Amino acid sequence: MRTSVGRGRIYRRCSCRDPQHHQLGAHCPHLTTDSQHGTWNFAVDVPTPGRHRTTVRRGGFRSQDAAEQALGRFLEGEAGGYNADPSQTVAAYLNAWLAAKTLVLKPTTMARYRDYVRNGLIPAFGTLKLDQLAHRHISAFVTCQLAAGRGRTTLHRCLATLSSALGDAVRQHRLPHNPSSPPVLRRPTAPERRIWTAEEAARFLTYCHQADPEMADLFEFLIGTGMRKGVADLLSRRAVDLRPQNPVWSRQRHNVCHWLRQTDARGAPYYRTLKPLLDTHAEQLAKAIDCA
Repeated sequence: MRTSVGRGRIYRRCSCRDPQHHQLGAHCPHLTTDSQHGTWNFAVDVPTPGRHRTTVRRGGFRSQDAAEQALGRFLEGEAGGYNADPSQTVAAYLNAWLAAKTLVLKPTTMARYRDYVRNGLIPAFGTLKLDQLAHRHISAFVTCQLAAGRGRTTLHRCLATLSSALGDAVRQHRLPHNPSSPPVLRRPTAPERRIWTAEEAARFLTYCHQADPEMADLFEFLIGTGMRKGVADLLSRRAVDLRPQNPVWSRQRHNVCHWLRQTDARGAPYYRTLKPLLDTHAEQLAKAIDCA
């Protein structure tokens, strides 16, 4: 039994075989006498860069309506530029999502995403179909990971990666809602960080000048400017304007999976924001050093 829904076709087939062990498929005689025999399928031709026609076939649907809905969503995805294949697994979607994010994210962020996806999310959910992923699967994953002793902070970041990927699927109309919402695990409370006082920084620098004067100069520069250590690692005379009102640096270095990568620095904008505060601390530090 075949029907047409504009573009694409819906049909029923089964896995019965003839005496020669050839699969009968859509030609099984039981399909015409038993309405519950077999499963519903859809097939649709999709364009390709070459001249050869490519036909996408998906099956296993319990009813004709389910097959028609899946075909409709597949065609909507093709028109919208995203993959709405009902057979797409979570692993396939996450790998495609990572490939797309590589074009817009920094190497350090990509390294963390790739680690969470390949070492945590795909082993847990990879074989599930994306449309079947539910909140209960994520909740069971969290319970299992906590019982195995995994850190809450690492687990929260892993779930945040999953939420970001599924959020993109919702924005692209690939999914009707985000299965990871509401969050299963709350963000762990970070311990409060205590900032050194000017006197403590002065004692540290006094010791450094005695133990390693060259490193002491670097530490004093970092404390006085608030610069990131990855930015300071690539400083050169041409990259810095030493006038107090206009320091500029352009490159920084990151450790990405034990490989050093250079990227554009984000130092100058936040330096201009923090400059009044840094000037105040610099004055306090100078006085503390004089008294030390």
